[in-house]
Amino acid sequence: MKYIIPGMLCMLLALSCTRTNEQTAPTPNASTAVLDSAYFYSTGPKEIVYSATRFNYDAQGRFTGTYATFTDSTIDHHLGAPADTGTLVLSYNGMDALPATYQYQEQKNYFPPSLLSYDNQNRVILDSPVNPIYTVHFTYGNSYVSWTGNYIAGDTIFIDNHNISRYFDYFEGQTTYSYSSYPNPYYLPKLAGNVGIALVNNGTSFDLISKNLFSKKVHSGYSKTYNYNWTLNANGQVVSGIGTDQDTGQPVEYYQFVYKK
Repeated sequence: MKYIIPGMLCMLLALSCTRTNEQTAPTPNASTAVLDSAYFYSTGPKEIVYSATRFNYDAQGRFTGTYATFTDSTIDHHLGAPADTGTLVLSYNGMDALPATYQYQEQKNYFPPSLLSYDNQNRVILDSPVNPIYTVHFTYGNSYVSWTGNYIAGDTIFIDNHNISRYFDYFEGQTTYSYSSYPNPYYLPKLAGNVGIALVNNGTSFDLISKNLFSKKVHSGYSKTYNYNWTLNANGQVVSGIGTDQDTGQPVEYYQFVYKK
């Protein structure tokens, strides 16, 4: 999912009026904050993207999905694409803690529901949509998870200290991350170690697995390095952030986070 809106730049820059990642570390309660919505704006390297995402939960506090509006002008994909919407819905059986199915639906594209299967450690091992051609198998090793299918050549996420350290995409190359001490607003502790990998692979563009926010991102495919500066509120919660291109010194990514009261 990739996403624009002029003026988002000014709005996000205006938010950096509290503490930054060079000052006091987050207070302990910051990691328990529940994300209500998130906004993302990107200017590169090959796209201009804007997204606004709302996070949904049920009465038991279980994550039930997202609703996003986005615009994408990615050069390699669909230059000048009109605004779109995307809905991610997770369903549970009774009071189960792990979802039984999920479906990601864009306004312009239909994706059938997927049945999730788990191993004896409650890790997702199979993502089975109605059409078996798109079935994905997950394999776990020492600090990594890989997935394969009829339309996937083989992608792998490497995990170190509860954070994604490397993400190898068969077609786009490898992205390596360094991390700050700040809590990742997208992190879902109840799902990170089991179904989180399936949701990163399908239907989301954010990291539900890592406990912390990255401080640096190096993308080998684009030969780009981004450095990140995060802004906190008085409760130690990250409320905004800016990613800067190390080569040009120009800001290229902007984030805003809103938490439930």
